[in-house]
Amino acid sequence: MIKSVYLIQSYEEVPFLMFLISLRKSHEKIKVLNYGNSDLKLHLLKVFKKDDITLINNTLENKKNFKSKMIYTVMRLQYVFKHYWILLTLVKKSEKLYFFTPFVVPLISSIGLNGLSKICYQPLPGLIKRKYITESGEYTMNSYINTKENKFSKLLRRVLFGRNLEQRFIGSTKIYAITVNLLSKIIKNNNKLDFSMQDYEKYRTDIYPSLIKVTNKKNNKIRVIYFEQHYVERKLVDEFKYLGLLKDIIRLCTLEELDFYVKPHPGRALPKFYEKFDKVNTIEAQTPAEFYIDEDTICISTSSGALSSSLCKLNLSLIFLMPFFDDIFRKNAFKSLGHKISKLTFTPKKINELEVLLSNVKKLNPMEKDIDFIKPQ
Repeated sequence: MIKSVYLIQSYEEVPFLMFLISLRKSHEKIKVLNYGNSDLKLHLLKVFKKDDITLINNTLENKKNFKSKMIYTVMRLQYVFKHYWILLTLVKKSEKLYFFTPFVVPLISSIGLNGLSKICYQPLPGLIKRKYITESGEYTMNSYINTKENKFSKLLRRVLFGRNLEQRFIGSTKIYAITVNLLSKIIKNNNKLDFSMQDYEKYRTDIYPSLIKVTNKKNNKIRVIYFEQHYVERKLVDEFKYLGLLKDIIRLCTLEELDFYVKPHPGRALPKFYEKFDKVNTIEAQTPAEFYIDEDTICISTSSGALSSSLCKLNLSLIFLMPFFDDIFRKNAFKSLGHKISKLTFTPKKINELEVLLSNVKKLNPMEKDIDFIKPQ
């Protein structure tokens, strides 16, 4: 009998997973199910240093990573077959199955009420902070059911993963989630661990980032890390204006003698247009942002989760400089940013404001009261 199985599908869950594993009172062997992508698999292999943790992967890569529709279809079929193998073997033989989010967890839907006694729901603190779920793990008003879902899509989902999944909106994003009915019964079952949030925050900020050594930290020199959100590939921005914005940022970093790094999002490759720019250093995709951020780091992005770090020297959001096609998307991204940040974050509206911030960063007090900023909620 397998005592504990942990289900994860995103990078945000990894520090919480490692923290809960650290609370174990015995050294029983555990299994971790990765329903994320191959980059998450590589990261987990780096942080799992103990022999009593076994990683099992059922990954589904981004469709845009495949040039052939046939290969992608085969990968999806493999994903479904392995899903049932996990359900019929590992899950049946386990005493406890821990999961941290009601979003994108088809395995929990497939288990349903039949395995309710072994399901342990530990609501992810980051989702609570961003007000997607309550402290007990219930949905908030920030996500709602898509009442206009395609009927064929709905039927296919039920055939593959059971009737316990529904399609919800988070902002403008469609996502599959556990039904309210199943989620309420899981919460009522109250099958979870007790822990101190203060202890978790200490682990997340102090211990977790020390699990992997990184190489971009040089002699306490201030550096800029730009966290790419792949808006060009997602067709959310004007490509010409976006490249112009990047060119300006790199120029300002060169002017201020700040090393410029770019980090692609996990599961995605660095866009080829970066080959056009000089003096650009690349950070691997699979290692999360928190392993690279410290007091000498200037974080620049639009609404990336990397801006949630409180350890950086300066947080800069391009929310008002980003050439989005849709202002509704900008408003949703701005709302998301407000829920994520842990420290004051500047939101410049002009390039010259960005220049002022970067030129003042080496001073003891780089605060510019005339430039817009937002504070943590």
